[in-house]
Amino acid sequence: MAFHLSKRGYAVGLTAPGIKDVDLLVTNTDTGKSIAIQVKTMTQAHVNSRRWGSYWKWRIGKDVALAVPKSGLFWAFVDLKGGSSFVPEAISPDVFIVPSADLKPPLVESFPEPSKGPPTDFWCDIYEKDLLTYKERWDRIANALT
Repeated sequence: MAFHLSKRGYAVGLTAPGIKDVDLLVTNTDTGKSIAIQVKTMTQAHVNSRRWGSYWKWRIGKDVALAVPKSGLFWAFVDLKGGSSFVPEAISPDVFIVPSADLKPPLVESFPEPSKGPPTDFWCDIYEKDLLTYKERWDRIANALT
């Protein structure tokens, strides 16, 4: 993720361990504008379902799922497509760029047993029909930093 942003000319900083809700800080040094990015990665995010069709899914935490959207915060959902980040020759991962304000529609709450109370698990599901909206949308980050 940081590599993709760096090769586009942005200054990228990794946050310290334990910093909540932000993994990367990205700055356009020409404009002085900055954004924060939270990264979620799955080794194999793609699912083929007879019921719902083709989609990608990532587990996100309850605090994140219920948080108020923040201006300047983006989500990067990364699908390693079965590869490993330790194998440079692996297939290039897919990256889905989702502004914080857009997170609610693809959000899915999981209720193992509705009678036991509120949801216990939260996922972000991105369906094939939404690929053009999110997949490899580096322009969304560029626009925010211009």
